[in-house]
Amino acid sequence: MGAARTEIHLTMRMITEMATTKVPTRLRYAAADPFAVTLVFDSDAAGPIEWIFARELLVVGVTAACGDGDVRIWPAEAGNQIFIQLSSPSGRALFAAGIEPVGAFLKQTVGLVPFGTEHAQLDLDLALQLLFDPDPGVAPI
Repeated sequence: MGAARTEIHLTMRMITEMATTKVPTRLRYAAADPFAVTLVFDSDAAGPIEWIFARELLVVGVTAACGDGDVRIWPAEAGNQIFIQLSSPSGRALFAAGIEPVGAFLKQTVGLVPFGTEHAQLDLDLALQLLFDPDPGVAPI
């Protein structure tokens, strides 16, 4: 359980007041973490930069504006792309992605873990064990 995963490569556009820049990215999903998706920015200078947020946020954002915190997602009026705004203490960035690759990615995630079954993918016993004994290879003193 939990070994299933999917990932797509896509080019997003970072939108600023001055210019629009193409940014190579990846969307990643693993059944082992069924509630989350990871957006990876492949930066040569800083190495990969990852943002992890709820899969549900991406699902809703394809058709309606959503998100109150660090991640906000909404569809373009034309319906051919979505906008993803990421906020951190150091600033804010706005990205646009094509709706088709994002929709295909979401279909792949549902193929791995259908909506409403995420809880069945979690190994709660292992999570509790790691919480109370984070390094099971070390004997207690």
